[in-house]
Amino acid sequence: MKTFQVYKHPVFGLEAVKVGVNWPVFFLGMIITIGSIAWMLVCKLWGKAILWFVLWAIAIIFTWSDGQGISLFVGSVGYFVLWLVPAFKGNAWLASNYGSRGYELVNIIQAMTKDAAIGETVRQQSSENN
Repeated sequence: MKTFQVYKHPVFGLEAVKVGVNWPVFFLGMIITIGSIAWMLVCKLWGKAILWFVLWAIAIIFTWSDGQGISLFVGSVGYFVLWLVPAFKGNAWLASNYGSRGYELVNIIQAMTKDAAIGETVRQQSSENN
């Protein structure tokens, strides 16, 4: 079982965010950093996506500038950070983004999947209303 935070918007309904590591971003980012940026764009994390693109471009410049010594080290560390930070902070960023877009946290629940967390929240809310 995983822990999910369930958010409710008056117009857009319910969304759930898993607490902890975002494994899809971890594996996608491991293959190519641009995958993490694509995930941020899909999740409407515009500011983070722009920041990550700029940092990715800087890491490329450092890595390709002479391909040795300190610039290679700085570029490699940059790639490593750009890969790991979204994986470990991505779900927290997503939850924060929902809050800033008018969603209200309505439940923290243990469930197997995101859809199961939303379904159980709906069930709990309907039983409270009866």
